[in-house]
Amino acid sequence: MGGRGSTHDPDCDGIFVVCLRPRRITPTRRGTRGRERLMKILVTGANGFVGRHLSSHLVEAGHEVTAAVRTAGAAPAGTNEVVIGDLGPDTVWTDLLMGNDVVIHLAARVHVMHDTAADPLSEFRRVNTAGTGALARAAAQQGVARLVFLSSIKVNGEGTSGKPYTAFDEPRPEDPYAISKHEAEMTLREVEHETGLDIVIVRSPLVYGPSVGGNFAKTLALARRGLPLPLGSVRNRRTMTSVWNLVDLLEKSASDISAAGALVLAGDQFSPSTAQLFREISTAMKKTSRLFPCPLALLRLAGRVTGRSAIIERLAESLEVQAGSSSTGWKWEPPFEFAASIRRTVAWYLGEERLSSRKDAMRIAIVTQYYAPEVIRIPDTLARRLAALGHEVRVITGFPNYPDGGLFPGYQQRWNHVENLDGVQLRRVPLVISHSYNPVARMANYLTFAGSAALAWRWVRSADVVYVYATQMTPAIGPSLWHVLFRTPYVLHIQDLWPESVTGSSMVSAGIAKRAIGGLLNPWLRFLYRTAAATIAIAPSMARMLVERGVPQNRMHTVLNWAATEPDASESEIGSKKISSSDQVSIVYAGNLGDYQSLDTVIEAANSVKHIPNLRVRIVGSGVAEKRLRELARRLDARNVTFTGRVAPEDMGEIHAESDFQIVSLKNLEIFDGTIPSKLQESLSHGIPVISTVRGDVETLVRANGIGFACDPENSDQLAKAFIRATELEPEQRARMGETARQCYSRLMSIDSGVAQIEAILRSVSRRTTHKGTWTKHDPRGGAGL
Repeated sequence: MGGRGSTHDPDCDGIFVVCLRPRRITPTRRGTRGRERLMKILVTGANGFVGRHLSSHLVEAGHEVTAAVRTAGAAPAGTNEVVIGDLGPDTVWTDLLMGNDVVIHLAARVHVMHDTAADPLSEFRRVNTAGTGALARAAAQQGVARLVFLSSIKVNGEGTSGKPYTAFDEPRPEDPYAISKHEAEMTLREVEHETGLDIVIVRSPLVYGPSVGGNFAKTLALARRGLPLPLGSVRNRRTMTSVWNLVDLLEKSASDISAAGALVLAGDQFSPSTAQLFREISTAMKKTSRLFPCPLALLRLAGRVTGRSAIIERLAESLEVQAGSSSTGWKWEPPFEFAASIRRTVAWYLGEERLSSRKDAMRIAIVTQYYAPEVIRIPDTLARRLAALGHEVRVITGFPNYPDGGLFPGYQQRWNHVENLDGVQLRRVPLVISHSYNPVARMANYLTFAGSAALAWRWVRSADVVYVYATQMTPAIGPSLWHVLFRTPYVLHIQDLWPESVTGSSMVSAGIAKRAIGGLLNPWLRFLYRTAAATIAIAPSMARMLVERGVPQNRMHTVLNWAATEPDASESEIGSKKISSSDQVSIVYAGNLGDYQSLDTVIEAANSVKHIPNLRVRIVGSGVAEKRLRELARRLDARNVTFTGRVAPEDMGEIHAESDFQIVSLKNLEIFDGTIPSKLQESLSHGIPVISTVRGDVETLVRANGIGFACDPENSDQLAKAFIRATELEPEQRARMGETARQCYSRLMSIDSGVAQIEAILRSVSRRTTHKGTWTKHDPRGGAGL
């Protein structure tokens, strides 16, 4: 059958497996699309980069797709979701495989540049080899006919010299990832021989396309910056594959009877040099590529000096693949041209794919009290990403004033205010500005925004779906009314649990008042939970609480928040260098200075360890508690605590670079067991380990992944001990913990994963029909005649 192998896709969640029934199926056609076989297909890892593209394509082609995913709410739209948890030899597949013609298995432990596992090869073998073998045997037992396995070109080796890889080459895997994939291929051939299960193996090089991450995303970022690069003398050949070519190959591997038993190599028809790739991307971006010649020997020397030899080798060496090479003679040719695929990918990256280019595009209205330039960044990053994916997005938001409670410079409140920010249309509505302890003023702030937003209904009247960003629940007032009046579905993205976020705050003190407010809010909250088309929680524990409070289980989803900004490689390396080169330990809190953050505990803990000369605690941000906290630090003479004040999001890079640890703290309240504060994602994405005082999901994440230290909330003694433990770590240990933090973020919390999940949820409840034109042609500033 040719070489045994695995497929390297650093931006994919995993492996691809397809199964047909042993009876050499000619599946019953449930539709008419030429001569295609329409099948029941199980796809594992369907929420990954390749998995989402593949699942969407299969659904559009008419196949019945079941998406096996690790966490609930992650499946692509149009699929039937099943949750399997982590992949391994003990995963139970029996019931999931029953009745399927094809299984597409994308779940895997993926290749990383710096693996921190104690025994990486054992971990790769457990998931990629044993897990795949268990799936194949279960598929054979359930009568599945074919299994298509997406493996890696790294099974062939790490590079070529003049001759491209073919399906007949002797495998030469080098790293643990490639070895585990090669062993998985051999295991699959054994299962094929023992059971008669038909196996097709596809080895893929690097995959690119919309939503790509990893090295290709960094290449796009470099090209967009237009910086001079010393790559003009690179004359290598690097085969890649567009996600469209890979999806085409995988579908044909599943449906074409003549592909039986094949090992086939994926790839684009053209293999560019690194210099050609940069020039092609720059042309698509309408920029001039600035590549200057530099001897390769000098490049390699620079790589050794800077510790980036692996990166230089990837840029300079060849890895050429004979696309379509098959061990059985089965014929496949990549149908999509390289240059056109690059243009499509760049169009996605620049946000230029619009409604006209997508048949499944939606009109999405976003209602959020907070939006850029305010520091709460989930709504604007989501809006921009959805627009870049081809959806038409409109936002109703307030005039910027958070967190200081003052109108931002350059803004004047008025009714007819429409602006275009980063390609997204915004309608800003007036509100009472207040961020004080006064409960009347604060509720006026919440309710006036909710009322103004509700009155702006004409501006979003033709929306297919409304997304509500609910830091407080009041922004849902308008969308819930629109649902009653116009049947427009709305999705709640809940950031904080009500009524506790109100009754537990400093705004409400008396017990009678707390009970009265709870009595008023709870019936209204149950109404929202009942009428929302879907509800998104930011943590598993929060999701369980919401189901207990009335959210229907089948409408409940969990999507972990992402960081406001995701650093590129150069920014990440700044922080890593700082950690590994300094004895000074800098512990930073960066965020809102409010009552719930329990920063009194942080200052008290810092004060008790002020005798440690190399420890500094820095508090960055502003808020209603800032004055009180500064006074506490002064009164305690906490000399190791400094206050920086509010820092603009674009200037946070320097703060992250100077942080050895960042603090994630909240008060000792039960509702926070189900909260994951956004500062956790911000820290981890920049490779900064954390010191947390948040129970529940955050504590579990920190302890289970080794990404910092966890303490009980409002316990200054435990927090002080954590500060001491941080100073006792060697610089190399802090650096490893930081790299583990970055990997944890990439695996569980990245913006690509979060946006993809929310997009799928919105599509699943959308009332979208075939559109002609765009939004209903009301006055773009329209409202209730105001």
